[in-house]
Amino acid sequence: AGSKALTFRLGTPIKLRGLPMRFGPSTTGFTDPAHGTSIALFQLTAILLAKRFNIYRIINIKVLRMLTEEIGNTFLEIDKRLQEEISLKEK
Repeated sequence: AGSKALTFRLGTPIKLRGLPMRFGPSTTGFTDPAHGTSIALFQLTAILLAKRFNIYRIINIKVLRMLTEEIGNTFLEIDKRLQEEISLKEK
């Protein structure tokens, strides 16, 4: 933690970064960790499924990959909506 840690936290909305820290629960900053978790779970599951290849396992891997992308897109959408709500409240 350097001097940036005083004004930057993962859960801080983009428009409020650089301002003094606010304490308490946050609803922002979960997009990257959530997508990263889904990617890690996909990779681990794909490795386990790839141990014994057959057509059904290949299909499962492809479906899991699509779900992983959908999870990332969904969290990104939610984050954008939260940022818009924060912007509207500031006006």
